[in-house]
Amino acid sequence: MKKLLVIRHAKSSWDHPGLSDKDRPLNTRGLRDAPYMAQIIANILQGSLHIISSPAARALNTALIFNQNINPLGTEINVNELLYYGNEEDYLETIRNVNDSVQTLAIFGHNPNIEYFVMKSNAGRLDAIPTCAVILYELELEHWANINWESLKMINKYFPKEQSF
Repeated sequence: MKKLLVIRHAKSSWDHPGLSDKDRPLNTRGLRDAPYMAQIIANILQGSLHIISSPAARALNTALIFNQNINPLGTEINVNELLYYGNEEDYLETIRNVNDSVQTLAIFGHNPNIEYFVMKSNAGRLDAIPTCAVILYELELEHWANINWESLKMINKYFPKEQSF
């Protein structure tokens, strides 16, 4: 049984109009929510994560915070441009290329692609996916290459505003 976490980056800042979209950092709320959500997930999973992130600063910084809170020794974060420029099909293709030795995978990306991904999976209809939301799936697969929309079984969703800080 493999686990997949699809995570929307934490809240980003719009305070620097000269920055490109890709370079926008996390804002105060994002810096508060990310470690808290990471700790919730660490308590649920009780194991390490393989992490793939969009190269955008807000997604990569969210991934770094999760890595620090979940992977005690820290692990390499793989960066994939498709999680920034691609669509939900590119997200699925990114997952298909993961090494089979990985049991728990987290991908950090953006809306609207996170919402499209969740809608195409068997997660059913969810309202808008907020920043720093975590969607947890279980997959009865041995090989990531065999993942498809039907194999994604949502176990739970974790939205920051639904958690008590």
